[in-house]
Amino acid sequence: MKIAVGLSGGIDSTVSLLRLKEEGHHVTAVFLNMLPEGEYQEKTCCSVDSQLLAKRVAMNQGVPFEVWDLTETFQKHVINIFKAMVKKGLTPNPCVFCNRCVKIGAFVELAMQKGFDAVATGHYARQREGNLYKAIDSWKDQSYMLALVEKQVLAKVLFPLGELTREEVISYAHSHGIKHVPRSSQDICFMPHGGMEQFITQNISEVTKPGPIIFRGHIIGEHRGYPYYTVGQRRGLGVAHREPLYVKKIDPISNTVHVGTSEELFSEHMTVVMMNQFSALTRQVEIKIRYRAHSVPAFVEQSNEPILSVRFSQPVRAITPGQIAVAYEGDKVQWAGIILNARTTKE
Repeated sequence: MKIAVGLSGGIDSTVSLLRLKEEGHHVTAVFLNMLPEGEYQEKTCCSVDSQLLAKRVAMNQGVPFEVWDLTETFQKHVINIFKAMVKKGLTPNPCVFCNRCVKIGAFVELAMQKGFDAVATGHYARQREGNLYKAIDSWKDQSYMLALVEKQVLAKVLFPLGELTREEVISYAHSHGIKHVPRSSQDICFMPHGGMEQFITQNISEVTKPGPIIFRGHIIGEHRGYPYYTVGQRRGLGVAHREPLYVKKIDPISNTVHVGTSEELFSEHMTVVMMNQFSALTRQVEIKIRYRAHSVPAFVEQSNEPILSVRFSQPVRAITPGQIAVAYEGDKVQWAGIILNARTTKE
């Protein structure tokens, strides 16, 4: 097969490249240039340093190396969507949208146009006939981060690491003379040096107006602007109370931030707009509401397509509107969508 391998220069994408090459495939290393020009925090997969490292890896392995420009796609489908969702008081996960629209979606589309049979990445996941499954290594599993990628797109993607543990990947790398250099992860690669605060100031300052902080119906303080806050946040509230308070709800229409105690953060119900479906809906599934969270048994009803009503078997802490909910049947992803709202047990 003729395969375009997404290469960042890190150990995972490098091992993916080597394994496919050893299997006899015709591989081309591809670095995806996604970030528009600007000053950014330190990052991994998108940086100039990563591009140079990827090129060096490709040269050392004797495989062709290409740089594909996806900056416009990244701006439109990741940065602009991130800004729009934050304006609405939501807490988006830009990496999930990047995988759906850019790192997997646009990568596959461009590869097909260039005559490749498939693409490959260093993600820890498995796919069969476009269906998405958890990786063998449960800690490294990235099926949650890939769950918005459409089935027909995933069918064109190979995940060479899906059947391996992280330890096996490192051992394979060492046996091929590749040094494992751990790199810190920067989840939001397009953040400026000043972080989220600077990003808000530069991009959505028009909605950063002070407003009331409300606790159990009473105003107890003033916030700096709702985009600076997210559900579950404790630091930076600037209010005093006999027990710790956390952000419970953000209302951009009234420009209010509602807070509550830790106990008041727990919810049994949430509403989700389904954005991707791999198989027929079942009433009982297990759902993850964030990448590192444990999945929780839940009951699902479809009220008005594509809106799903979810009731968990037990209260779940800090369900955050804007984040991704992923439903599993065992190791298989059934559907994924964006959390719209949650109802706490104290409401």
